[in-house]
Amino acid sequence: MAIRTYKVTLDSKNTIAPEPVYLRQGDKTGAVVIDATLMDNGSPVSLSGLTPMFKADTADGQAVIADSTGFTVTDSANGKFTYQVPNALSAIPGKITTAYFSLSDADGSESTFDVAFIIKAAVDISQAQADDYITIIDGTLNSLQKKIDDMNIDIKTVLNAYNQGDFYNKSETDKKDAITLSSAEKYADSGDADALHNAKDYTDNSISGIVALPETFANLAAIQAKYKREKWFDDSG
Repeated sequence: MAIRTYKVTLDSKNTIAPEPVYLRQGDKTGAVVIDATLMDNGSPVSLSGLTPMFKADTADGQAVIADSTGFTVTDSANGKFTYQVPNALSAIPGKITTAYFSLSDADGSESTFDVAFIIKAAVDISQAQADDYITIIDGTLNSLQKKIDDMNIDIKTVLNAYNQGDFYNKSETDKKDAITLSSAEKYADSGDADALHNAKDYTDNSISGIVALPETFANLAAIQAKYKREKWFDDSG
């Protein structure tokens, strides 16, 4: 899907466009589309039998672009077509002054006047500020990776413990419970249960035999006289 579409008239006398065609460095093919009409001194030129091609220098003049794949003829009789500007054109920021359409048939080729392109610079992620931001992202990913690794270690520890017999499955647990219950029943059947019962009765009787009788005293001196203890409080108390 295009984010900008430019209507351009390609006349034999001039190229008419409301503004230069702007791209951002790194824009993908088709991000910017040219909606063109081919005319000869104001009259539409039929595209029947013609093969269109886009030709341009990059902004630094170091490469040539020749593309015939981005065209869609929308109205051949009236010279109308659309063109998806290729990603290669936006590789280098700067102004492009040599960029035009060529139309060829069996007799040769003809070309339009130039279409002006301006490639705006993109953010350079190799700069220090971008490195800081990327470092933050990498740090977050590293932190998440460490947590995942620690969790994997914990799971591995549990599995190793289970494989070594440190854990019991349900069948093993039920078996051990049954053995414990059987042992308890045998202990009771052997008569030792009576000893436990007698011990409980002895403890209950001993506790019930403890009697607490309240005792009153007229004053602190009476308490001290009976139990012959030192004074509990100083003279100020």
